[in-house]
Amino acid sequence: LGRRATVSATELYACSTSFTDMHTHTQNMDPAILALLREKIGGDTMSKTPPHRKFYISRGDVGERNILGESALIEALKKRGYEIIQPGNFSFLDQIKIFSEAHTVIGPHSSGLCNLLFSQPSCKILEIMPSHFGTGVNADLACTLGMDYAFWAEDTGRTFKDFCYLTSYYARDDFSVDIDDILEKESSL
Repeated sequence: LGRRATVSATELYACSTSFTDMHTHTQNMDPAILALLREKIGGDTMSKTPPHRKFYISRGDVGERNILGESALIEALKKRGYEIIQPGNFSFLDQIKIFSEAHTVIGPHSSGLCNLLFSQPSCKILEIMPSHFGTGVNADLACTLGMDYAFWAEDTGRTFKDFCYLTSYYARDDFSVDIDDILEKESSL
């Protein structure tokens, strides 16, 4: 939506959280608000079957913060039964259904992981990121919902302070992964 966009709605749900330090795992999310959002937004769209699918969430060709050599990681995860998805290629309702069927979700730090809101508490999460990103909203979301959350971080030699300068290229850098490390971490989920 643009800055002066007008929205018409019969119901509007808005919540606010105070993320004062996204570098630390602070659990600022209210479980009651998340439950309300799951109910009101997810509702009948969420799958009633037990979570059974494994997903790798790809950022695709977004132009920044890509995983270098992602195709090799994808091939390794496909051999372990992972489906590869780009949430933006699906309607919002399809994204809700997909994530509600997730047993395991692996993916780079991105807004696509906010769909974890619709995953079941038994879902296992492995978030991939450069070390200077720190853990933040996706960790808080997963942990508040009772999910098993883990992360793998590439040591970039940079700090979270570098990341905070959003106009700098540090926040947009592509990054490398160690596929063996990630597969080992995935095995321990």
